[in-house]
Amino acid sequence: TYSPTKELKNPEQYNVEIKKDKFLKKMVHYLLQYPLFQKGNIRFYRKKEGYQLAQYIQQAWKENIDLLVEFKLKKYQLNYKGVHTGLYLFNLFTWFYLWIPSWWIADEIYSGSIELEINIYSVHSERKIWSTLIRENREDYLNDWQRGWKILGIFTVPSYLSKGNWQDIRESIAPWLEEKLASDIWFALFDSFLPYRKSPNFLKDTQKTLVLAVGLSSYHDPYIPSDKIFGKNDALEMVHFFQPKVRETRSLIGDKATKKRILNTLDTFFLPYSHSQDILIFYFAGYGATLKRGKKLDYYLIPYDAELDNLIDSSIPLSLLMKKLGRIRAKRIWLVLDTSLGGSLTETSLFGRSLTQKWNIRYLRPKGDQGVRPKDILKPLTTFSQLPKNLTLILACHPQEDCLELPENKRGLFNFLFLNFLKRDKTRKPGSFFHDLTRKVFSRSAKFGQPQTVQVIPGLPKDSMFYVEKFPLKTNKVK
Repeated sequence: TYSPTKELKNPEQYNVEIKKDKFLKKMVHYLLQYPLFQKGNIRFYRKKEGYQLAQYIQQAWKENIDLLVEFKLKKYQLNYKGVHTGLYLFNLFTWFYLWIPSWWIADEIYSGSIELEINIYSVHSERKIWSTLIRENREDYLNDWQRGWKILGIFTVPSYLSKGNWQDIRESIAPWLEEKLASDIWFALFDSFLPYRKSPNFLKDTQKTLVLAVGLSSYHDPYIPSDKIFGKNDALEMVHFFQPKVRETRSLIGDKATKKRILNTLDTFFLPYSHSQDILIFYFAGYGATLKRGKKLDYYLIPYDAELDNLIDSSIPLSLLMKKLGRIRAKRIWLVLDTSLGGSLTETSLFGRSLTQKWNIRYLRPKGDQGVRPKDILKPLTTFSQLPKNLTLILACHPQEDCLELPENKRGLFNFLFLNFLKRDKTRKPGSFFHDLTRKVFSRSAKFGQPQTVQVIPGLPKDSMFYVEKFPLKTNKVK
C-alpha cells in the first residue's frame, strides 16, 4: 500500500507516483532471494477500497498461506536541493558563450528519500509477529537531460519543474535508491527476522488452536433412540465457547455428522491447516458402543447415518480415528469423547450414551450370541497403549459407566461442568484442572446414583492447557 502523508505544494518537493503492482512485484522479487520465502505459495493481493487487514488475512487463510507480508510505502519523495555554486557559475558561463554544451553540466542537486514499513503477520494466529521500518536516501548531481530538458531551465528550475521533469528525475535517482532499499530489506530479514524465526517465540506467536465439534441427539435409523441425549446441545455450547477465542471452529451437527463427513473433515480441516506448534481439539458428543466382529472387539463412535443392524460397518472405529489423528502434525491433540464407549450394560444403559446394550438385544442375542459382556468392554483398552505421543484422550466417563444427562439444563453432565470450569479459570495447568473436574463430575453424578468418572489417557502434558486466547486484529482500514 502507498499513501503519501500529504500533498506537497512546495515546487522543490514531489511525491513519487508509483504503479503499485509493479513496485510490489519488484520488492517481492528481492524478498524471494531470502530462503524462507523461496518455499510455498506466493500470492499478490491488490488493495481493495474499504478492505480491512483482517479480510486479507482471512483470504490468505482460505488459500492456506502461512505468512502475510504487508508493504506500507509511507514516503517516496524527490527534493530539489539547490545547485553546486562553482558548477552553476561555470554552467552560466558555458550557457552564455556556448549554450549547447551546458546541457551536459551536472550542477543541480536532487535527492530521493523513501520509507518502507514491512509487517509480517501469522495468518494462522492472526498476530503481527515482526515489523521493521526501512529508510533510505540518495543525493545526486543531474544535468539538463537527466532532469528533463527545458530551454530556460537554468533560470526557471525549480519553480517550473513539471510532472514530466520529476519523472525524469526519478528515473535518474530511483534505480540506485530502490536497489539499496531492496538490499536493506534482505539484511533486515537476515539480521532480525531469521534469529527470531529460530527462537521459541516464533512458534509461540504463530501457534493456533483448531476445534472440530461433532454433536448428535437424533439419528437417521429409527431403531437408534433419538432425542434421549443432548449431544447436539453439548457440541453447540462447545462451539459457542471456543469460537471467539481460537483461530477457527468447525462443527458437524445433527444430519451433517455422517461418517463420511466426519472423516473427510479431519483430512480437509485438521490435516492441511495444522503445524507442529498447533493445538487441535476434536470433540464428539453422541452415542458410542463396544462392538465385536467375531472375537475382535473395538470401541466405536456412532455417526448420524449409522444403521443398528449394520452398526460395525456404518460406525467409526476409535482405532481408525486415532490412526487418522496420528498422521496430523500438531503440538497437542485433545480427543474429547463425551460418550460412553461401553456402558454399564444394565437398564440405565438404554438411556445413556452407549448403544452396546441396545445392539446386544437387537442384533446379537437373537442369533444365540451372548453379546458383549461387562468384562469384554475393557478388552479394547489395549488400543490406548498405541496412542500417538502428542494425543491425549479425554473420556467423559469410564467405558463401563453411563454418561449422565441433565434434563433441566438439556446438556450432558460432563459438558456442563467442563465448560463451567473453563469459563471460571482459563489459566490453570491441565493437572489441577482435570483433578478438580473429575472430583466434581463424580460427586455430582453420585447424587443421582449413577457414578461417572472422567478418564484421561494416557496422562496429561506438562506444557499448558489447550485453551489458547485469540488476539484479534485491530480493525483499522488498510491504506
